[in-house]
Amino acid sequence: ERSMARVNRAMDRIERRPLEYHRKVRENYLAQAKADPKRVKVVSADRDIEAVQQDVWNAIRSIGG
Repeated sequence: ERSMARVNRAMDRIERRPLEYHRKVRENYLAQAKADPKRVKVVSADRDIEAVQQDVWNAIRSIGG
């Protein structure tokens, strides 16, 4: 819900899907991250852009990127 509130342009066809769809996608992604934490990373994007960017780069480096 928070991520959809940040969209300040016309939403695309995926973004227009019901909130329940997005919840299921998130739940499945988190399950994949839990099952394979070396390959699937979760980055909290509800912070300032610099913190998110740093976490993304750290996640890439941690998997050998």
